[in-house]
Amino acid sequence: MRAAHELGAQLFDEHAHRFSRRDFTLPQLFACLVLREHQKKSYRGIEALLRDCSDLRDAVGLSRAPDHNTICRAFTHLIKPARMNRALDLTVAAAQAKGLDVTGGSVFVGNPRGGRTAAVLGSLTSTCRRHDVDPQRYLTQLLTNLPATPLSQLDAWLPDRWKLYQAVAAG
Repeated sequence: MRAAHELGAQLFDEHAHRFSRRDFTLPQLFACLVLREHQKKSYRGIEALLRDCSDLRDAVGLSRAPDHNTICRAFTHLIKPARMNRALDLTVAAAQAKGLDVTGGSVFVGNPRGGRTAAVLGSLTSTCRRHDVDPQRYLTQLLTNLPATPLSQLDAWLPDRWKLYQAVAAG
């Protein structure tokens, strides 16, 4: 949580606007979002975890847990492709400063297109896990059927909707 907060401090200003309420800083909210992804929790789930765990709040200087709506709005405001590319660059630079070889590992993807592809696949597999969908089975069926799927039916291939369709077809 501290590392995410430190990274957030490098990426974001303290507050989004000079008239912000200042209940939480953007780096604190970014750390909450990183924890949410790490713990595979919903917005309400991460709110409850932070409310119950004072040591997590203390690690980033939170006096109280942010409301789930605040965390959701922070996601919309903070998680943008350009910012996340910068976050990856800072993470790679920090790893290199520690003497870690990142040229052949999972941190380095080789080129911007590879990075975008890795991000899309990571997002899809994360969404699958959140909806208790087997990512390999989902991606296999998606890649098999996607070329023949009309644009108007693409929404049916979102993991949550695909899972419902599979349940109806099986039962």
